[in-house]
Amino acid sequence: MPAYRIAPKPIVINEDSPALPNLEAAWRMGVSWGYYDQGWHGQGADPWEDYTSRPRYRDDAPWGQLSGFQTPPVNWGINTPFKQAFFQRVAEITGAPGR
Repeated sequence: MPAYRIAPKPIVINEDSPALPNLEAAWRMGVSWGYYDQGWHGQGADPWEDYTSRPRYRDDAPWGQLSGFQTPPVNWGINTPFKQAFFQRVAEITGAPGR
């Protein structure tokens, strides 16, 4: 956009989703990108899944599945496919050793 070209500013995407295609698009365009994983029980592998708030209960899923970073109880481990894919891709992008 002309206004951006005249006075460019950093573009920040904060708390987007755990969808790697979004990370890839932002990274390739030089835009910051914030990982957001609510950790809902039943959150599937579909990056376009509805993220509408829903209850989280310890008794309807194992502790390891109640593991988004944003909603208590928080399991800080890298223990879900979303988290594993995100941190593996960040390791690849930065040249850090992955798992």
